[in-house]
Amino acid sequence: MVLPGLHRLRALDAGLDLGVFHRKAHVVSLREATIWTVVWIALALVFNFLLYRYALWKFPQDPALRPQRDSVRNQRRSKWDSSF
Repeated sequence: MVLPGLHRLRALDAGLDLGVFHRKAHVVSLREATIWTVVWIALALVFNFLLYRYALWKFPQDPALRPQRDSVRNQRRSKWDSSF
């Protein structure tokens, strides 16, 4: 099961955030807030990418996960253009 591993990862993440990185109470500057925002967004994007790669590996035959050549919008546009 993946869920217990995710719970452990989240507990470790929270422990690092609260126990290691924020030991002293201080006024947070705009620069520090921006850096932490970028760090957490990057971590979320890495997690999203790894989850996507796992889904492609786990479900390779699912047509919903395959890249599509043309979007629906382009197909509609080409049908409209060819009707004249």
